[in-house]
Amino acid sequence: MLPAGRFCRGSLAKWPSTLHIRDTTPRRHASSLQAALAGTNYPVQNETGQESSLMKALTLPVDGEENVVPSSEHTVRTPPSELLQTLDSRGLVNQIVGSRGHFSKLTADPETFKCGVYVGIDPTAPSLHIGHLLPLMALYWTGSLGFDTVALVGDATAGIGDPTGRTTSRPVLSRDEIKSNTRRICEKLHRMSDNARSVRRSYSGEAQVPSSRHTVLTNSKWLHELSLMVSLRELGSAFRIGAMLSRDTARTKVASKEGMSLSEFMYPVLQAHDWLHLRKTRKVHIQIGGSDQYGNIISGSNAVWSAFQNRLPSYKGKERDLIHSGPAGMTVPLLTTSSGAKFGKSAGNAVWLDPDFTDPFDFYTYFVGVSDEDVGHMLKIFTFLPLENVDEVMESHNLDRSKRIAQHELAKQVTNLVHGTPIANRMSMLHSLMFQPITREGLRAFVAAFPNVKEPSDKKSDKKDKKADKKGDNEKNDSPIVNKEGVVVTIRKSSLDELPPARLLGQLGFENIGSVSAASRLIAAGGVYIGCLPSAEGASDEDAGEVVTFKRFKDVGLDSAAEWEKFMVEGVLLVRSGKKGFRIIHVI
Repeated sequence: MLPAGRFCRGSLAKWPSTLHIRDTTPRRHASSLQAALAGTNYPVQNETGQESSLMKALTLPVDGEENVVPSSEHTVRTPPSELLQTLDSRGLVNQIVGSRGHFSKLTADPETFKCGVYVGIDPTAPSLHIGHLLPLMALYWTGSLGFDTVALVGDATAGIGDPTGRTTSRPVLSRDEIKSNTRRICEKLHRMSDNARSVRRSYSGEAQVPSSRHTVLTNSKWLHELSLMVSLRELGSAFRIGAMLSRDTARTKVASKEGMSLSEFMYPVLQAHDWLHLRKTRKVHIQIGGSDQYGNIISGSNAVWSAFQNRLPSYKGKERDLIHSGPAGMTVPLLTTSSGAKFGKSAGNAVWLDPDFTDPFDFYTYFVGVSDEDVGHMLKIFTFLPLENVDEVMESHNLDRSKRIAQHELAKQVTNLVHGTPIANRMSMLHSLMFQPITREGLRAFVAAFPNVKEPSDKKSDKKDKKADKKGDNEKNDSPIVNKEGVVVTIRKSSLDELPPARLLGQLGFENIGSVSAASRLIAAGGVYIGCLPSAEGASDEDAGEVVTFKRFKDVGLDSAAEWEKFMVEGVLLVRSGKKGFRIIHVI
């Protein structure tokens, strides 16, 4: 499974300036595949000692259309299915487990053959990061073409940790940590699935998107009830110790100073049990994973194939042939930083999908910073924009790259998927406010789009008070801040009327203002600015184009709480600190 990544709160400054998709197109060699399949139930050689049809199928070039069906000795031409063509055209296919022909047969028509598809994610952090978007985008495209899909959260396997690609063991998570991470990730997956369906329908129309079922599951539902004896009986014979030890992950881990634990060694078996359970209960024939999951998917597909051979008599016709040929798998390209490091693995480089760990505005801004060389590809892999629309966006972008038209489209599309349309629209307007001249008209539009944040209810306040009493930290309830979204801070007017400038600045979270005394010194030094308009509040439409100018607090005599009212523009205060610090104070 894809781990959620090591969690650390990285600031925007620590993120790499661009993303890279590493070309990991497989150069398949018979020797390496024979080692991977050694001792399994898959035939590597036929009775005459020649290479079996399975080996021929696996060693074909990934981008070829000639495919060998494992159950046949003859090469047949199988056109790629609509799903495979779609994923190929979006740049989401890295490796195919099995053959392209078999993958295409399984996904030829969801109406005539029920073929479910799943992606697994271990909740090893409280949030997903943008590296998870690649397999999830492949899953969402799959669902949009009528296939039932499953996002599987491995709350059981997270207690072990996938050793793939690691020389050290993952930190052991407590049950409470896993439970909390699982809850957060499941909630996010549900929301993103709804957003993805909404976006697809906006391009294709309600009638053009086939009906399909998307489910978010946790594997503790069945793995916690799985006995050792059942596990050995169902899948034990499908795994060979020699083949498992020959994998790079096992060899590297065993040779490391720390060694490899039995639980880590058994991780592929548990992952195979997930697939077997989903195959039995939801007809899941295909697994999609990150590029580092190729070995685990091969092991799992072999195990599921072996477990279903004694069930073949209960199937007939085409369904029997497809099940006899085995399940299939696919990996997506590896998303890396400019230095080649895998995303989410290095301290401070993860861009999180949870707004509590990467603010939606920082999330939007990150994609605005993607390089001109990468943005076209990013529009294909991270968005549902039709390819002809991508070409149009890039054509407009190339007329004047300084406007970053493609980057803004990318940022809005990805923010829409991850956080929803209302937030994406607000972040787009907010970015314009920060980096373009601010007009009264622009502020009106922004305030109109901002959610109607109200005072917390008494019931919620009572709960907070009781919680604070237990912690002995009642002063936290004195904060005037009601809500914070990006650089927008919502504050009570009653609190604002009692807050001198230095105290308010201390509440706004500026990086260069850590205390009230620091704010006082910065005001005195002329380092804090307030937004001003020439005309008074409530000006006529003729004044809509007025541009906000920023003046020093000390130059306009802003030194007491009573002065705030004079600087309100369309119900907000605009404050700058230094060259980069900016806050929009929404007063309610």
